[in-house]
Amino acid sequence: MLAMLSQLQRKTRVTKKAAVMDRHVALWLIKHHQAFKGRFKFSKRVIDSTPLHVQFTPSTKMEKWLPRLNAQIKKLKRSGVVEQIIENTLKY
Repeated sequence: MLAMLSQLQRKTRVTKKAAVMDRHVALWLIKHHQAFKGRFKFSKRVIDSTPLHVQFTPSTKMEKWLPRLNAQIKKLKRSGVVEQIIENTLKY
C-alpha cells in the first residue's frame, strides 16, 4: 500500500493516476507519512466494501491462542467495543 501511494507521486506524462485501496488504510498511511499529506483526493464513488479483518502469521505458537482470541473478539464485538476501536483508531 505504501508503494502504491509512493508510485502515485512520481511524475510522469500521464495527467491522472489512481489507486484503489481501503480508505481507512490510505488515511492511516497519509497521517503517518509526511510526504503524503495534502497530496491525494478521494473519489466519492465506492468501488467495494468488506468487513474488518484481523490477520496473523500462521505459527504453531499462535494456533493454540486462536480459539481463545476468537472468543474474546466475538465478546468485544457483541458489546460494541470493536466498533468503538475502529471509530477511534481510524479518525482522520
